[in-house]
Amino acid sequence: MKSILFLTCLIPSFLFSQEAFYGNGNFYIFPGAEMGVFGDLGNDGTFQSTGGTVYLVGASLQNITGSSPVNINDLILNNSNNIKLDNQLEIINVFTFTNGKVVSDRSDYTSQFVNFLAGASYSGVNNSKFVDGVVRKTGNTAFTFPVGQYSDWQAISIDAPSGLTDSYTAYYNWTDPLNDSYDPLTFQAGINNVSRCEYWILNPTSGSPDITFSLNFDTNSCGITDPNDLIVVRWTGTEWENLGNGGTSGTNEDGIIIKGVTCSDCGVFNPITLGSLTSNNPLPIELLNFNAVLNNRQVELTWQTASEHNNDYFTVERTTDGINFEPLQYVDGAGNSNSLLNYSTIDPNPANGYTYYRLKQTDFDGAFDYSEIRSVYLGATDELSVYPNPSTGIVNFTAQQEGLFSLFTSEGKLIQENTISGTVSLSLASGMYLARFSSGNKQQLIKIIVSH
Repeated sequence: MKSILFLTCLIPSFLFSQEAFYGNGNFYIFPGAEMGVFGDLGNDGTFQSTGGTVYLVGASLQNITGSSPVNINDLILNNSNNIKLDNQLEIINVFTFTNGKVVSDRSDYTSQFVNFLAGASYSGVNNSKFVDGVVRKTGNTAFTFPVGQYSDWQAISIDAPSGLTDSYTAYYNWTDPLNDSYDPLTFQAGINNVSRCEYWILNPTSGSPDITFSLNFDTNSCGITDPNDLIVVRWTGTEWENLGNGGTSGTNEDGIIIKGVTCSDCGVFNPITLGSLTSNNPLPIELLNFNAVLNNRQVELTWQTASEHNNDYFTVERTTDGINFEPLQYVDGAGNSNSLLNYSTIDPNPANGYTYYRLKQTDFDGAFDYSEIRSVYLGATDELSVYPNPSTGIVNFTAQQEGLFSLFTSEGKLIQENTISGTVSLSLASGMYLARFSSGNKQQLIKIIVSH
């Protein structure tokens, strides 16, 4: 049975709530008082701290709910199952992260956030302890927002605002900006590329729309190799603009910071992320290639990645009708990597005729993308295989035994005819082709599509 309190006035020196605490009146915590909460904490009245400490120490997910803010002087979070914030949580003095995270809904950034009031601070933050959601800072002191997502604390810092009532709201998304319709391929001249794995939101809730800020980045930032070429970029609504680089510090792997970049008129919740002036920083997640090759009546499937971010696993899928794909193999991803990685698997039993393959890449949060489709042709006996098909220019023809190879345009014009055995590679212009392979009394025809 939950503990529910409907309060008009309560001035405790000590309160220990075994399950849930819901306030519907006036509740005050005075200096020296301590309150431990094992269950949910809700407030529809006045929950006010003039001192004292609140401990969130549940053994399962705890919810902070209600229609009125929960105001706490000192807060200690010690719950490995996290806190779900569906209200405003105001910190007067210090928020100590001992264990667990605060999780809030980014889409409800106006009503669900942790608000560090003027002079408030925090301690204990790392990649397993931070705010996975929205943080607001009120006051005229410099502040580093303890924001991140999943297992990545990725802070954004601001210099001191000018006014005591100025407030800024920030959160972090560990995702490709394209997933939220911020096209990373649309940017101003002079920018070489834009991050494909993360972005921040920084918004002046009240006060000046101009602020000087810094971004933290690390090995999860998809390929930083030359910090001198890094820049901060901001989405204007139609493209990414260059905000410059005020200086960097740290190493490529840990805690490099873009310092002193000024965001003018950052009052429309437009994203901010990292860009690069050159290709020295391969910020986009990149699948370099995916190939399917017939070898001894088995299909060898290989692919390469230049960098990975939040990559849980790959699924190799196949179909014989080109429409209804089924999973063939699951291959674990690297999670996060800035190195060239090679993957491979085998289809030991491809069907006779055409088999089509594609690669599905799935993130830890369930988001996924597909590669281009590759196909192989398996005859009744070992004959000719073509890969990749469709192709972007180079087409490989592999004959399992010697035979007469003929290649025609879509109009039937003979381009090449010769006896082959093994693999022949041809560079073809865009268009459709027909390959014919004759061996003994068998003949095979394969349609080939090339598109640059």
